Amino acid sequence: YICLSYCWGGQVPLRLLNENKSQMEKSIALESLPKLFHDFITVAAALGARYVWIDALCIIQDDLEDWVKEAASMNLVYGNSYLTIAATAAPDPTHSLFPDRLCHGVSAVGDRLPESAFLDASILHHCKEDPKWFTRGWTFQEYLLSARVLHFGESELVWHCNEIQRCECGNFASRPNWPEKDLSAWKATKVTAWHTCAERYSERALSNRADHTVAISGIAEAFTKAQLGNYYAGSWELSFAEDLCWQLSGDSGIPNASHLWKLNGRPADYLAPSWSWLAT
Repeated sequence: YICLSYCWGGQVPLRLLNENKSQMEKSIALESLPKLFHDFITVAAALGARYVWIDALCIIQDDLEDWVKEAASMNLVYGNSYLTIAATAAPDPTHSLFPDRLCHGVSAVGDRLPESAFLDASILHHCKEDPKWFTRGWTFQEYLLSARVLHFGESELVWHCNEIQRCECGNFASRPNWPEKDLSAWKATKVTAWHTCAERYSERALSNRADHTVAISGIAEAFTKAQLGNYYAGSWELSFAEDLCWQLSGDSGIPNASHLWKLNGRPADYLAPSWSWLAT
């Protein structure tokens, strides 16, 4: 099966609900699907996949018990998928998986062609992209947990797996929002790797702040193999003292970042114990 990673954007025209569950278990008309879902299924079928997984259609959205059960299984859902397709350029499901490609002029291609060769560089500037997908909390673990991710970006396709990173322009340049998929590639200890995950996750935003502890739980589950002991709200038993040494940073640029936290105080709703970075 193939998974879809995308931004809800507040617009999901079709969702699995208790009231339509019986009908959707029988069939879902293609014409009823939002544009993004339709395009995703088209790509999955072309790749020979028999099954797809879309959270809005595979989790009963108005059933808290089902949502909690499925949310706790994200490490299995994305970790065992054949491929995850990331709708990196789509701000919500009403947009297409295939955007009109951006054009940025021309640029040298380098060692792929003679030095005098130039071509339209509409696909050469993926590192300048900063789409909404990179700012969302849920997409962070969907990306890290998946063995293979194919990004449909604004200007090109980008491939990520635990072995390689490739793009159409052939000039992939890593940056913080394109982290290595294989945690071991971060050349860090297990504890430092977790701290890196926490920092990058905390820079992202969630539409529902109540999801703050849940949207990283899949990564935490994957880290249980690191033998760091029991997991306590963003911290690990064997590195608990070190995990408590965190501070707020105002560099994320996210609307609910630390400067607003300082102005408005700690969130009124309980998210996690006060000593945990997840409480911010």
